[in-house]
Amino acid sequence: RVRNYEADLRDVRVPLADVLDPIHVDIAIGEVTGIDCRGRQVACEADGRALTLSYDRLVFALGSELVRPPIAGLAEHGFDIDTYDAAARLAAHLDGLPDRPASPGRFTALVVGGGLTGVEAATELVTRLRALAGGEGARVILADRAPRIGSNMGDGACAVIAEALRALDVGTRPGVTIEMNPKPPTPAQRSDEAVVFQTDIAVSVIQIGYEPQPASRLWVRRRLRGFLRP
Repeated sequence: RVRNYEADLRDVRVPLADVLDPIHVDIAIGEVTGIDCRGRQVACEADGRALTLSYDRLVFALGSELVRPPIAGLAEHGFDIDTYDAAARLAAHLDGLPDRPASPGRFTALVVGGGLTGVEAATELVTRLRALAGGEGARVILADRAPRIGSNMGDGACAVIAEALRALDVGTRPGVTIEMNPKPPTPAQRSDEAVVFQTDIAVSVIQIGYEPQPASRLWVRRRLRGFLRP
């Protein structure tokens, strides 16, 4: 998701072989079904057959994915940039906005989530929407439940982020929570044409004796070693 906010996604995806072959790293694509920590083996299933991989050191880096809460209409009408395909869906939606009937919110976007990805998405969206809008006005609003946008990046970063958002005329709504609307608005009542949801992420966890916490996070020691369950 690091570059999925960009307008041009053509060089975002790179074949793994182009990166790993020169440094002699083998690729095994499959689903991990179990890890034997004592025997230092990983059980996988690839192409319908069982596969066992041995290791000396295991890098546990399964990645993460966006948490999508059960907000009415989010799945059908919301967007995110969590994956390449999701970013391409958002890009197609934005490109089609000029062909839609004129409305007050045609070139308005609400970005939910004021972390690093949300800030990047908002600052990129305002430029893209203004280019698409031509003479019409374009508006981007960045909302977050924290009292300050970018608060998880520290006080120094917050000041820089606030200045950049002001310079781009990105509206902010800190300290708010997006809730389910029992009566979804009609097209005439809508004030935005794109809701980009980029809030909490859940870390992928496989059950190998570690106790996952809320949002699938793991408690770790100072040197990032996990706490094994008894």
